[in-house]
Order: sequence, then C-alpha cells, then structure tokens
Amino acid sequence: MSKVIAGKTYRFTVITDNLLRIEEDTTGKFEDRPTQTVVDREFGKPDVQALYDNNGHKVEIETKGFHKSR
Repeated sequence: MSKVIAGKTYRFTVITDNLLRIEEDTTGKFEDRPTQTVVDREFGKPDVQALYDNNGHKVEIETKGFHKSR
C-alpha cells in the first residue's frame, strides 16, 4: 500500500522506501488508471513521514531511502 501526499497541483506517491512517483498538473487532474508497466502494485506499506510548513507550500517527504523537499 502506497502513501499519497497531494496538493492542488502536485501529487507524490511513495511506493516503497526507495521509489517515489512525482506528478504535477496545473489543473490538478492526475492519471489513476493502471498501466502496462506496473501491473502488480502490491509493494507493501512504506515507512514515510510527510511534513508541511505553516502556510502549506513546502512539503518534505522522508523515508529510509531518501529525503525529498519541494
């Protein structure tokens, strides 16, 4: 099971501790249909922490494998 961190124009999906999907769209519409590339999406639950600043603009995502700041 993955963890989704989303805002109005972005969506981060933490798939595993080392795999992050990054999407950005000015309309806030994202693709949710399955793809041929990843048929089995049962990766387990990642250990992830998401931190937001006070005004909701900065997002920090941390796992055992990476630290991503936007």
